[in-house]
Order: sequence, then structure tokens, then C-alpha cells
Amino acid sequence: MSRLTIRPEIKDGESLSSYLMRACGANMVLYLDLLRHVQPIRSMDVFYRRSIRIDIMPQQKHDMKRLAMLIGQTEKSLFEMTFDSLRLKLNHYGLYFDESFLTLMPVLLESNKRKFCTHCLEENLGFQMLWQVRDIDVCFKHNVKLRTNCPICNHDQSYIHSNLGAYRCFHCENYLFSENQHFHEANEEYMHQRYAEWKYILDSKKRLFPGLVDGLDLQKTLCITLIYILQLQLEESPTQYRYNLVSRLLRNDFLHSILRFINDQNSPPESNLLSIIENFK
Repeated sequence: MSRLTIRPEIKDGESLSSYLMRACGANMVLYLDLLRHVQPIRSMDVFYRRSIRIDIMPQQKHDMKRLAMLIGQTEKSLFEMTFDSLRLKLNHYGLYFDESFLTLMPVLLESNKRKFCTHCLEENLGFQMLWQVRDIDVCFKHNVKLRTNCPICNHDQSYIHSNLGAYRCFHCENYLFSENQHFHEANEEYMHQRYAEWKYILDSKKRLFPGLVDGLDLQKTLCITLIYILQLQLEESPTQYRYNLVSRLLRNDFLHSILRFINDQNSPPESNLLSIIENFK
């Protein structure tokens, strides 16, 4: 495979898989053929369990230097379209290397179905990376609910398929923005906060655990970060919490143990963030 001659512009906030599907569609190249061409000989298997992994840690299965050359982009620009900056931050603290990082991310992301805003697709803005965050269900630009299903046939869209780069449904082949429905606007302030939090987390120039500058214990910082990422929000009283997503993922007794540790009321529940995550139901 030679260099792709048509090289679409990278859209702001677009995921790597979205860009590759659009580039392949423009050059009439199959997405899986492109991935096969940039895989090391020792790992010639593009049909790994979760197709979202290319947006989480693409270097695990792909030669990123070769991929950048084929599509006329820099390696840096490709990695900026992934969650790799979070991996680097966690690695800095000795956390989540290789497979363990790939185990963590599906807890935080929707890894099977593709989420999208029909207005953004109609404007050819690609599939945004942050749309896959489980706690984000509204388009920041248009303030409408994200969806996973085709507006015509109602089939959910898998994370990767041959029509997705053209914004078409895999089942009926209609455009995913072929609709005329009324949207329910969401809480704008809440969603702006969610986007701001994740942009901070993924900003390579920002510290993941800024509290450590003031001497905060690493274990305590990890526990606070866990609660922060999973959107546990403090209400009026320091001991009253609105559980939201956390109540469905984390055992209440373990959650209370974390809170007591943060408030200096008992010993740390576990030794690191990975062991904390493993206490999910």
C-alpha cells in the first residue's frame, strides 16, 4: 500500500479511528486493510476483542511511524487523537502499564457502540473522542443528546464498520443524520463541566495529580481521583454524596472505606488505583 493521496483535514477533537475511517473512505481503501498494512509481523491480528483500542493505545498493535507516513500526518498528531496522554500520566506514577491500562479504560468509556451527534455528522465534524466517555451523553457544540442508533432503521452502530467513515448506517446505508426529530436539550452547565474535566485529564501539559505538589499522599490522591473521574459529587454535607454512576459500579461499603480514608478516619483500602478499580462489581 502506497501513501494515501487524499488526506482529509483532522477535525478538532476527532478520534483517531474516526479520522482513519474518513481517510480510507476518501481513498476507497478498506479500513481493516490499512490496519493490516501497519501491523508488525509478530502481531498480524487486527480483529482484537475491542476495536476501541486503537483510540486508547494504538501503538500496541500498530506501527505508528508507518501509519503516519501512509496518511501524511505526524505521529504526534495521531497520538493526540487518542487517550494515550492519560496512559502516560498514569505511567508517570507507576500505574497502568500496557494491558492494565486497556483494562481500565472500558470502565470509563463506551467501548462497543459508537456515540454520535447527528448535527456534527451533517457538518462533517467527525466522531469526537470524548463522545465515548460514559458520563458524556450530550454534544458540547449543539447541546443535544448523543445517540448510538440509526435514525432510520434504529440499529445501534458498532464502534467500527465499513460505512461509518461516510456517516452511513451499516444496516440500511442511510445517512446517520437523515432525520427530522425534536431533541431534548440537556443540562448545559453539567455537560460543560464534564467536558472541561476530561479535557483537563487529557491535557498533556496538566498534572493528573496536582495535589502532590502540596505534599498530598499519593494513595489519597488516587482515591480522590477515582471519585473525581467517576463523577461522584459532594453535596451540602461532607458526608453526603450523590452516587450517580458510582452507585452502580462501586460497592457501597468499599466506597465508604475510601471516603473515610480521604478524611483521615482509617487506613487506605488498597495499595493502588488498579486494585481499587478491581473492587467494582
